[in-house]
Order: sequence, then C-alpha cells, then structure tokens
Amino acid sequence: MSSTACKSRRHRNPHFANEDSLDNLPFFSKSLSGGLQKKNEKPFFSFTTAAFSKHSGGGNVIQAAPAKGDCAEYESGEVKKSHTQKGILNTDTFIPGAMSLINRQGDLVISDFGVDWGSVKDSTKNEPVLQQWIEAFETNPDYWLEIEGYTDCTGKELHNAGLRQRRASKVYQLFNKARSRVLHYKAAPENEYMTGNGDMDGRAINRGVAIRFVRNYTFPGENIEGEKPKPPKPKPPKPLERPDTSDCDQNQKDALARAFTKAKEMVRAAIGEIHNDTLLKKYFGKDAPAHRYHIKQNLVSISDGLKSVPTFECEKADSWWCDGAVARVIPIIGLNIHICPSAIANGDDYLARTIVHEAAHGYAFLFIPDDLCAGGWPSSRDTTDAEDNADCYGEFAGDALTI
Repeated sequence: MSSTACKSRRHRNPHFANEDSLDNLPFFSKSLSGGLQKKNEKPFFSFTTAAFSKHSGGGNVIQAAPAKGDCAEYESGEVKKSHTQKGILNTDTFIPGAMSLINRQGDLVISDFGVDWGSVKDSTKNEPVLQQWIEAFETNPDYWLEIEGYTDCTGKELHNAGLRQRRASKVYQLFNKARSRVLHYKAAPENEYMTGNGDMDGRAINRGVAIRFVRNYTFPGENIEGEKPKPPKPKPPKPLERPDTSDCDQNQKDALARAFTKAKEMVRAAIGEIHNDTLLKKYFGKDAPAHRYHIKQNLVSISDGLKSVPTFECEKADSWWCDGAVARVIPIIGLNIHICPSAIANGDDYLARTIVHEAAHGYAFLFIPDDLCAGGWPSSRDTTDAEDNADCYGEFAGDALTI
C-alpha cells in the first residue's frame, strides 16, 4: 500500500499497511496461519481443514465457493440435525485464517444456525471462543465491528434476505457493551456465500454471520493525524405506514400506525420461528410440530392480508362491536377491523397482537374456538383446537418478535 493510501487511520484486518505494526496491537498478534491471536496467550482458535471434516470421519469438506447455480438439496435428516444444539459442525465459532478456502478469511465467523432459524443457539453462545472474543471486543474501545448475516442457497431469496438480516441483528445483540462501535449489521448480498453449498458442512457454514473488526492506530515512526472513526449516524426512522381509518381521532390513528407496523413485523418473525419447536408447542400444544405446515400457511395468509392494508374502524366503548370484546372482524364478509378503546389503551404491543388476532379471523378464516391463549395453550386442549384459535397466532407472533 503506498504512503498516500495510508492517510486514513482506519484499516481492516488482516491487510495492514505495515505488518510490523501488528506487534503493537493491544491484544492481538499475528499468527503463522495469517489470522490473529491474543498476545501472551494460547490462540482462541487454531483453524485446520480437519476442524470441519464430516462427523463420519476424515476428509477436507470445505470447497471453494461454487457457481451461483450450484446448489445441492438438503440431505436426509439435515434439517432436523441443524435444529439440535450440537448441530452439524464440531465448532460453530472460528476465524478461518489465510490458508482456508472460506471467504471472509480474517473475520470471526459464527455458523451452524438451524435451517430457517434467525437466533443464535444457546450452545453456540456458550462456546468459550465466542465468549472470549465478545469480552475482547467489549473491553477494547479501539475496535469497531461490521456484522453481516448469511444463508445457504436453498429457499426463496425474499425469505433468505430477511433471514440474513435477522441473523446479523441477533449477533449484534450479543455485544451488550460494544453496540455503539458496530458500524453496521446487515444482510450479505444475494448469492454471496462464505463457502460452497455442495455438502452438509458447507451449507452449515453458510448459515452464519461474519464479524469484521476494524481498528484505529498510528504507524510506528510517524504521527498520522486523522479523525477517530465515528459511529454511523442513526438512520432516520422510516415513516410509519398509516392504514386507512374511519371514525378515529389523531391519537387513535397514531397508535394504529405504530401497532400496524409492529403487527407485520410480528408475523414475519413468527414465520421465521416456525421451526422453533419450543415456542411452537407453547402456543399450539405438544403436537404442534406435526401441524407445522398448516400453522405456517395460516401465518402466510395473515401476512398477505396485512399487506393489503385493511381499514380500521374506531368504535365507541358502548357499541355492539365492543360488547365483551376489544376488537372484532367478521370473517369472509367483513372488510374492516373494528377496534375498541380498550385495545388502544393497553399499549402498542397489545394492540399489535390484537391486530394479528383479528387478521387471523379475517384472512386465515379462523372461527372458533377463540379461547384466550395468553401465557400458552392449556394442556387440556389439543393442537387441532389451537391451530384454529386466532389468539394463538397473535401470542405466538408477539413472542416470536422478542426472541
């Protein structure tokens, strides 16, 4: 790198302009593999190609990234195995190093997310490697982070784009004390992968998040003036989508705009957590995994209905619509969702769950039973009743957004 190219004090690891300056880093030193390790300590992680050999034993399974059209189908039992805490890979957190065929060679990689899962597994969070790196980043303010989420090549891009963003967001949340130094957390571009998708191990690596760390420092022997990188300016919030309303005052319109946006986020999160059996069983009963397809189809119908932007009518507390209810919709023939003052008075989260509930009636055509599902589905009732219960969809979606 020419001297004129080094005027900025911000450089990306591992391509430093002066490699001798690596000895001056506060807590990293250069390893023989081209990665970074902590000074005066054993490396956090020594990457070898054998680290990701198939569990059946032996063989280098990491291949160079394939052509965009090269996408192998899941193997038998692969999805189920990905949803276990052990997962597919022996190690979920690693730095590939310069000798690896994985892209993002100098980055910290967190892999082996379950298929269609956005959240980091508990077993991954507890890996000593990840805990050490989180502590290192949080206690060294010179380091700034860039986080990008990935998926494997299967599934529709519209779904995968959201899943990549969700994974990046969940990893961002792991850095409690360093969030102000995260330059961005975002989805990787379409058709960009960390390695090939030709086998189970490669796909497990691609279902991950890469963290690039960026540091400010002064070159030895010269004093370079420059401004400290500033955290990105917060993006202005997107204007709320304001649904059509009837007979609503301004406060009611504002509450419905906030809750309507949140309701759509809840349904997207619910579809993303459809393979989270613990949450699914909580609101749809112990047999819920066997009914997963039907439950998902109902969520898709709810999502499509909310995208059509329904009209909300604000009713009086003493009206027929509010007699023993906080909201009502007439399935099939009713075009509008009728909202009572009590639904708005209970806050945005409650109102958003209520909107999902009423959308289940209006767009997934769920009629009865309509027992309250708050806190979970009663153990005395079976899953068939739960999957036809509008309240279960509202509560499941509301909790899915908080995971």
